[in-house]
Formats: sequence, structure tokens, C-alpha cells
Amino acid sequence: MFHTAIFRLMKTRIFLNILIFMLFVPVVSIHAQNKSIEKADEAYKDLQYQVAIANYVKACDKLKDGSLKMQQVTLRLAECYSLTNKPDKAAEWYGKIVDSKFAEKNTKIYIEYADALRTQGNYKQAEVYYNKYLQKQPEDFLAKAGLRSCQLFADTSIIQTRFIVKNLKNLNSSEDDYSPSQASKNFDKVFFSSNRQGSVGKDRDNWTGAWFSDILMSTFGSSGWSSPVSIDANNIINTESHEATPSFNKSFQTLYFTRCERGIDKKMYCQVMKTERQGQRWSTPVTVLSENLSNIGQPCVSKDELVMYFASDRKGGSGGKDIWMVTRTGINKPFKDPVNLGSIINTPGDEMFPYLKDDTILYFSSTGHPGLGGLDIFKSVMHGNKWGEPENLLSPINGISDDFGIVFSADDKGYFSSNRAGGAGGDDIYSFEKKSVAVTLSGTVKDEGTLLTLPGINISIVGQQGDTIKTKTDQQGKYYFDASKLKEDNRYKLILSGRNYLSQLDHFDTYAYHQNTDLLKDYQLSAIPTVPIVLPDILYELNKWDIKPQYQDSLKTLVRILVDNPNLAIELRSHTDSRATNEYNDDLSQKRAQSVVDFLVSKGIDPGRLTAKGYGKRVPRLLDKDVNRGGYFFKKGTLLDDAFIGNLPGKELKESAFELNRRTEFIVIAKDYKSSSGKLTSAMPVISIINDSLGVVIPYITLENGNKQITVQVNDFTCNAIIDADSPDSYISSQKVLELMQNGSLTKDDFVGDVNLILANNQVTEGAEVRIKKLRIGGMLTENISLVVKEGSGYSLKLAKDILGVVGSFRINTNSNQIIFK
Repeated sequence: MFHTAIFRLMKTRIFLNILIFMLFVPVVSIHAQNKSIEKADEAYKDLQYQVAIANYVKACDKLKDGSLKMQQVTLRLAECYSLTNKPDKAAEWYGKIVDSKFAEKNTKIYIEYADALRTQGNYKQAEVYYNKYLQKQPEDFLAKAGLRSCQLFADTSIIQTRFIVKNLKNLNSSEDDYSPSQASKNFDKVFFSSNRQGSVGKDRDNWTGAWFSDILMSTFGSSGWSSPVSIDANNIINTESHEATPSFNKSFQTLYFTRCERGIDKKMYCQVMKTERQGQRWSTPVTVLSENLSNIGQPCVSKDELVMYFASDRKGGSGGKDIWMVTRTGINKPFKDPVNLGSIINTPGDEMFPYLKDDTILYFSSTGHPGLGGLDIFKSVMHGNKWGEPENLLSPINGISDDFGIVFSADDKGYFSSNRAGGAGGDDIYSFEKKSVAVTLSGTVKDEGTLLTLPGINISIVGQQGDTIKTKTDQQGKYYFDASKLKEDNRYKLILSGRNYLSQLDHFDTYAYHQNTDLLKDYQLSAIPTVPIVLPDILYELNKWDIKPQYQDSLKTLVRILVDNPNLAIELRSHTDSRATNEYNDDLSQKRAQSVVDFLVSKGIDPGRLTAKGYGKRVPRLLDKDVNRGGYFFKKGTLLDDAFIGNLPGKELKESAFELNRRTEFIVIAKDYKSSSGKLTSAMPVISIINDSLGVVIPYITLENGNKQITVQVNDFTCNAIIDADSPDSYISSQKVLELMQNGSLTKDDFVGDVNLILANNQVTEGAEVRIKKLRIGGMLTENISLVVKEGSGYSLKLAKDILGVVGSFRINTNSNQIIFK
């Protein structure tokens, strides 16, 4: 016998246990001396578990506690309760023998007891017996899944979702009511399965003890759901057999359902039937899918009705009940051979009650995937032609009991079945609806170095669909996004940026919040460094330039800074220790700088943002913090020059100091970098080498009018400048001055004279003198220079002999388009 209710209750592992039990444990009835055991064994063999339970309980009163016969009967009773979906009673009887020598010989008792405990929410104790079983059977899939379930879901705080679940009391009875199905386009009528008293089949099922099941219906009106009635008065669909799990096509004119009838071997077999709505009546149901000696049921069809999903215990599956699929070329054509959905969906446990949403989302119930207990409802999304990894719907839709038969009336609401505590009795039908919550976001932004609040910081939040909302911190450094700005069930990227500060990225989402929530996220921003920063732990072996794998993680911080701050350009400075010649160390430092550049480019950093400079041995390290090497503390402020190193005691300490000098640093040289193409530049950055004989080489381009143009940084902002080595005076245009003021590179304090007169009418007076704190040409930095504002020269910025001479002696190689500074 295998009707639809049993289709849910039956556990394959139990039946495997029965076979093992019969092979290795003497059948009780062989040695039985009383009629109760004989009757119980016969009923057990015929799958009449209610009869078996009654007789086994009766026999227990006459058996000696602890005897082999008593233990055998106890196991049978536990199995009967498990097969009739009474985990509390199953746990009670398994518990009587689980710690006995009898269980050591019948180790399946451990896993059955663990399963029963888990369906009661006793995860901690269940974990003990899953582990005990896995010591004997370490590869058992279901035991590992059960153990994983206990580990995943013991913390109830992580399994909550924002659904409100309500028992539909008007639909439910003291018996089993399950598998609801929308029955009209207005979603005001529902069909469902029920084995309540009054069904067409007048007898009780000796397996479950319940009445035979019928398909009932209820209509929603001003007073709520009406009292359920049979879907047809003429008993065309509902018969003396079991009918259940109704499922409609998209027009609600064709009904597919499961019917379980007795075969020639007197056992019950299930098949999929179809009937058409004809006004107020139904056509005579016809079989659309069936097999001999296996069970097929719980159908659902695609929108075009050319694909049907169903559950079955047919051969060729993963074990237990599996979800299968059949296809056909037309609605009136026969279905082709079934295809198993495969191991992504199906497990050695039970997968049942498929429901197809929008033809691309499959909902189903499973005992094989990690769950809270019993049957849990899962969701799998089709990607291409493959189903994605199933996702547990979590609480409150899933719980420690059986949860199954879900159906949707909208994206975030619908109905499902559950036998959870607090219902009317047995399986009940529940509604679910996602609860709306309001989420706000606020916080304070401070300077990391001073802990002073920062006004005027730009803050953007970008949703997963690309929607962007922006604000700024107020005078107290505070920001706020109200609930209208943040969406439920969304992922956000938060970006903080401000002049002279490194941008910062953060991520958060609103999935986990089940109540109205005010998020508080404070941040501290780091100032863009104005001095060279030694890259942590980038140390080189003597005479080597490759970056060791253990040091590449140190560069990831720099990669993150550059990714988060795409407007920054940096100079990488590589240094050697003081041994060997200048020429050798210049070449070595070039290679070391290049190795860092190559690594950064390999991580997607635009090469145009990188300038690398080899300093050889010319700049010994000035420690900006205490450093411990080999138990010796090099104190902050120590200059690691030859004089200091020469006075260190011992070869090891000297070598440690030399190692500290072999380093790579970076310094920000521009805050307004923009790729000319918007893509990664193809040219590798120029490596500037400090070399006594060659000098520092800076390339230039020749414009159409013959002028020589280079790129410079004025107070860390990038500008194009004309090099005029024949002119004595350098100039800057008023327009360029205003541009630098607008981007924050210059302020009123940088002018010489009465600034009110110089900046009258939002213009810069010609002849005004402006001070530049930092002028960077290539790899060379010149500080505190003055430029005169001049209009009509045709130059936005011209660098002549007066400035170039301050930088250093130079010559121009017109053949190679290079300016070479000594």
C-alpha cells in the first residue's frame, strides 16, 4: 500500500533497516508464544502499522525488560511510529534500546534515533548519535546530512526570515489537510487534500489509521475562507481510492492530481490523473502517467503543459523518493520516458512535492538536504539548463516538523502544509506573507589620525541593481539615509570619499532584518599620505628583486587602496642596502621597483597610475616606528646609515639593518588621475633610475605648434605643462589657477598680497604671484616655488629656466624626445 499521504510519510532508510533487521535479527514471531506478537508481525509484514502498533504494545506487557525479544519488539514499535510520522513516539521507543548492546549490533538504530530527535528540535543530542553512527558508517550520506543540519541550524538566530505564517483554521480539521493549490485566476479559490472523516472512501487506512483522502475546495469571501466541500458532487474525481495533491494548468481549466488504487497484488499504487473543467462539472479523469510496481504522484506542469515534474520511488533514482521530469511534444501527446533531475536536486533521502514557479524556480521538500527537521522546503533556480544549488527557505516556513506542498499566489505570499505543533491536528494548511520592514542608515565619519569629525564627506550607497543615492556629512560629521532610500532584501555598496582622504568601501545588506531597524555605521577615514609609506613586509633577499610569495599578501592592501581610490596615482620607490656600487644598486632597485609594478598591473591596476623609481643605496631608511629584529629593538627615529650599521654588534644585527634598508615605498603623486581611454593603458610605466652618469630621464611629446609638453603634478593634481628651456620666466594662466582652486589644490592662502584684490569678481588678477607647495616633474619633487599669473601667453602652465633650474641642471635630447636632469 502506498497512497499519497504515505508518499510523504514513508522513509526509505526505514525500509532498508527492515531488510537488514530481517536478515540479521531473528523474526519475533518465530519464537513468539502469544497471539499478540504473531498478529503484530503479520500486520507489520502487510504494512498495516496501526494494527501492528496495537499488538506490539499489548505484547510488551508480557515480555521481560531487557530480553532480546523485548528489544526486538521495541525496535519494531519505534519503526512503526517512525513510518506513521510520529517522531516523538519513535524517539521514546528508540531511546529504550539506543544505548544497549542490541543497538551496537543494529547500528541503524543510532541514525533513526538521531532523526527522531532532530524532528523534535533536540539538535545537541541528535548530533551525539549521528556521530556515533558515522563512526560505524563514515560515508553514509544521510547521516552526514543530518549532522550538518544540527551544526547549521542549532543557532536559531540565523534561520529566521521575514515571513508571517498563519494557520488557516477554516480549512483545517483534526486530520491531515495538505497540498493546497490555487484554483482560480483571482486566487480566491483553493483546492487541497484532506483525509478528514466524510471522504468518499469510507474506510480507515491501516497504515496511517486515517481516512482515505479526497480533494476539497474552499472559496475566499468577505467572511474569509468558506467551509471546505468536495470539489465534485458526483464523485468523478473523488472515489473510494486516495485522491490528493491537486495542481492546475495556467488557465485553471485542467486539473492534474494523484490517485492511489489497489493493484492486482492488493497493494496500493499511485499514478497521475488529469481531468478537464466543463462548466460546473469535471470530465472523467484519465491516466497521464503511471508505472507498474512503482509510485508516481504530486504533479506540476510548466505553463505550456509540455513539461511535468513529479515525485516517484521508481528505479534509477538516488534513493528514496526523487523528483523526475517528463516532456511531450503536444498537450494531447503522451509523455516520453522520465528523466531524473539529478544529484543537485535529489539525494539518498526523499525529495517530493515539486512546485514550479515561472518555469524557472523549482520548490520542493526534502529530507536529504540539510534542514531543520523532517521535510523542509527548498528552492532551486534554473541557470541555463541546470538547476542551481537548493536553498533552504528557513524559519518560519520551515521548522522541526514536516513542511511541504508550497504554492504561491504572488511573489512573496502563498500557502504551504505543515504538521507543526499548534495546528488543528495532523497536517494543516498555512498561509505565508513577507513582512515589510523599514531600515535606516546613519553614522558619524571621523579622521582616523585625529578622531575629529569630518564635515562634507561624500557618501554614496549603490544597490545591487545599480541604483545610487548620495549625501554628505553635516558640520558634525554625521550622515543619514531614511527608510525611503533603503530597500528590503537588497545588497548595498557604501562609498565614502573626501578631499585629501582615501576613499573607503563597505558592504551591507538588508536581508537579515525582520523588524524595523536603524543601522548605525561609523567610519574613520585615513588621510592621503604626503610622505613615503613603506610597504609592510616587502623585504628582499640580498641581490634579489623578485617578490617572495609570503610577501605578496602585503601588497594586497595597496591593491585595495588603488582599487577603492581610482583617482590616485602613486610613485613606487625602491631602495637597496649600501653594499656594492651605485651602478649595480641602481639597476637592482630598478628591477625591484619593476617587480612591484608588475604585480600591481597583474591585479588589474592601470599602469598609467604607476610611476616607479629606483633610488639605489642613496636614501637610508629613517624608521617611523620601533622594529624588532632578532631580539634587538631598532628605535623609532633611527637613521639606518652606514655609520649606524657599522657600530652594531655582530654580523646578524648588521644584516638585519641591511635588510630593513632593502625596501619599497609608495607615495601619492596625484589625486585626480583619469585614464584617457577609460580602460587600462597599454604602456608600461617609466622606471626612473637615479644614476650619477645618466641622470633622470623624463619623456615629452611634441605638439603640432612645436611646443614640448610633459605631465606634472601641482600639489598632487595632474596638469599638462609646456617646457620652454629658452624662456627665462615661468607662467600660469588665471583659468588654470581657478581650476586648481576648485579642485582644492590651491586656496586663498597661497597668494602673495591682498587676496581680496587678487580674487576680485571671481577672477585672478594678472601679475599675481601664487605659491606652489609641491611641483613634481617625473620622479623629482621641488617644493615652495612661485609662479606668476599671466594671460595671453597661450600657455595654461609654462615651465621655463627659472623653475627648471631649481629642479636641477638639464639638457633636452630632441632625437629621443627626452629631458634629462642631472
